Amino acid sequence: MSRLFLGVFLLLSGLALANPLYAAGKMITIADIHFDPFYDCETSDKLCPLVQKLAIEDPKNWEEVFKQGNESSPSPYYKNTNFFLWQSTLDALQELNEKEHPQFVLVLGDFLAHGFRAHYKKYTGDTSEEGYENFVKKTYRFMMDQLNENLPDVDIYSVVGNNDSYTGDYGVTPKGKYFKDIGSIWVEGITDPANKNSFHQDFYTG
Repeated sequence: MSRLFLGVFLLLSGLALANPLYAAGKMITIADIHFDPFYDCETSDKLCPLVQKLAIEDPKNWEEVFKQGNESSPSPYYKNTNFFLWQSTLDALQELNEKEHPQFVLVLGDFLAHGFRAHYKKYTGDTSEEGYENFVKKTYRFMMDQLNENLPDVDIYSVVGNNDSYTGDYGVTPKGKYFKDIGSIWVEGITDPANKNSFHQDFYTG
């Protein structure tokens, strides 16, 4: 089932992080986002102007592009997360952050929607590996920028899910290009110097 999960948990013991200050407190967890930038186009068998525009736009402009689409309600259960649901999730995260004052946020993987590669090819007409990887990077950039904006001054640690790769479901290439590209984006969610440095050293090896 593809549905976001949000939770607030009390940390009762130390974590495998560099900063001992995280030994106790609260954390927010997010799981199975499966963000779907193609959702607005999935009733069509044709190229999708919205997705084609996303492919050429800077991720900082993606929110305005999505607002030009036809989404008016959250995606239902058993569906990937559309932009509308993503925005309501960010609102909930912002409220939780202000209310609970978590030590950090943990994103438990699966940023990307199911069938990401197939939908990219279908709605852009682009079959190149370079084009696909650029779109994946833009998707991560868009999501991380929005998480940082709505969760200011709190560290965000991201975990690779089975849908998070360039090569397909459960596709992992240790020390590969994916880890380098996505790691350079995810590290921006970490403000703690020691943990930021640890992430730099460890993540890229996959």
